[in-house]
Amino acid sequence: MKLKTITFTGIDNQTDIKALQRIQHYFPIAEFGVLMSRNWDKNGNRFMSPSRIRYLEGKGLRLSAHLCGQIAIDAARNHWYGPTLITQGGFSKIFRRCQLNIANADPNMHTFIDGMLPVEELIVQANSTSNEDLRLWKSIRGGKLVDEVTVLIDPSGGKGLQRETDILRSPHKVGYAGGINAGNIREKIMELERDPGVGDYWLDMESGVRTDDWFDVDKVTEVLDEYLKTKAEIEAQNVETKCIVCEKEFRANQDEKICPECHVNIEFEKEMLRKISRTRREIFTK
Repeated sequence: MKLKTITFTGIDNQTDIKALQRIQHYFPIAEFGVLMSRNWDKNGNRFMSPSRIRYLEGKGLRLSAHLCGQIAIDAARNHWYGPTLITQGGFSKIFRRCQLNIANADPNMHTFIDGMLPVEELIVQANSTSNEDLRLWKSIRGGKLVDEVTVLIDPSGGKGLQRETDILRSPHKVGYAGGINAGNIREKIMELERDPGVGDYWLDMESGVRTDDWFDVDKVTEVLDEYLKTKAEIEAQNVETKCIVCEKEFRANQDEKICPECHVNIEFEKEMLRKISRTRREIFTK
């Protein structure tokens, strides 16, 4: 599958860390997002306290930091003192990825990343695939950080509203968010997996895994159960096939078996051979 990560954003002060560890053990594809802001204590349940964030270090969790407000804008200018202060210098030890929630920032603001990132991957949030909304991502990525700086397309603007998937057809990894939950993740995965223009991607959800605005581990497991069912469905549709022309083995969709080596339609070629065989038998039996 092209789906590489499912991010569950907004683990909070009431989240059972041991439950997250159990989920992580059985579902390596899961990632847990931590919302961070200078004014974390004024932004509701979704923001963890700094002491709780520091507690996450060494817990074996796949974590991403989601920077909001001024610390996100500062990070886009390569100033990381906000998250460094919150984590007391442990930012790089706790997080593998970091998302800058700057989709609604001035697209013409000055950005500067010199190639020395405190994380393995920097994600820039965008509201759509329009050139205007992708301007900050392209500005931060520049010509150096093509693989390290990725983009999350969130047409709901982080509000969890369901929208049609705004697909960015790119060879680079892209994230998608916007109203994803256990009830629609299958549809979202199928749409992206079947699109030949989509490369590797991840899905991000926040509101879809909350109850009374608290992070809900049960809803996370429901999403992952649907993911497993969808993955099994996709794998069942793909069968090991051997090309009758070049004899290359490959996995083909049941509906369309095209050899990636010589680009022939295997079912068409087989049907043609069957017709030729029938014609020969008819000739020799006359």
